[in-house]
Amino acid sequence: MRNSTIDSLRGLAIVAMIMLHTNAYFLSRGGWVSFSWNWLHFAVALFVFCSVYLFWKKAPAQPYPVMEYIKKRVLRLLIPYYMFLLVFLPIIYLGEPQKITPAFLWQNLTLTGGLDLNWLVALFLCLTLLQPLLDHWRRNRPALFHLYGIVSLSSAVAFLFYRPAHYKLIMWLPWSVLLVYAYFFVVNEKRRLWWVGSVFGGLILVIAAYQVLILRKAPLGMYQNKYPPNLLVIAYGLVAITALYIICRTVNRCLPLNRLGLGFFSRYSYEIFFLHFLVIYILTVFFKIAFSPLGFFVGVLAITIATQIGLNKLRQFLFSVN
Repeated sequence: MRNSTIDSLRGLAIVAMIMLHTNAYFLSRGGWVSFSWNWLHFAVALFVFCSVYLFWKKAPAQPYPVMEYIKKRVLRLLIPYYMFLLVFLPIIYLGEPQKITPAFLWQNLTLTGGLDLNWLVALFLCLTLLQPLLDHWRRNRPALFHLYGIVSLSSAVAFLFYRPAHYKLIMWLPWSVLLVYAYFFVVNEKRRLWWVGSVFGGLILVIAAYQVLILRKAPLGMYQNKYPPNLLVIAYGLVAITALYIICRTVNRCLPLNRLGLGFFSRYSYEIFFLHFLVIYILTVFFKIAFSPLGFFVGVLAITIATQIGLNKLRQFLFSVN
């Protein structure tokens, strides 16, 4: 049985991500475009949380086959990604053939560079390997589990002062704060004090991170502090996760948000993640239509939905034939 609140959160995350990527083309306009672009950067934190929340919810009392879990997750992450590359790389060659170099191809195949989007695939692969290890520590060596949470949070603090050049090599460490946080979320979600502490504790961390960045005269935008994420991004993500969870859970009791389409976005979120990049690329490189910010978002969203529905129909047809 699907969790309606998590479905709503994941659906919100993919819609927020699409708006992030469409608004990026209009940042020079400022106003609501720049404002929303900055504050919608909770999307990745929400994605990570939804995945890890379900992991902790489903974690049985006894250890499960680790290699079976890792194999299943890795295939679910990599097969759609490489299928996307099979479609996207020829399209890039038609639109911008100069980009298709051996280095570009190698970086995309190994998730070390190339397309901007593959950093998220690499992150989820790293977290996939970490989750069983953390679960093992939680069961057998709780001190190590708690120590890892402290170390990961400390890394987010350290990145307020220092940004490593190759963020993909270390980004899993601060992002894994969410792995530990999600465990305590699952354990304590029926306690009202947990919600109050999560929101206010997160806000205190956000304010503290802002003060450090101001004193250092460093950029204050979420994007500039995201690769790898420092305390500002992580703490903001924690506040957004808790607040949106409360909102979605409350609203779903009266008006199920999934009936409004969020369930669709959640069920196909990973495919939609790739599809919307493809749609944005085709519209901006091949058509170059003079969109407005809202028009571009609605256009990309509508075409992505239509494409996903078409793929679903095609799959149904192929399965029925077989």
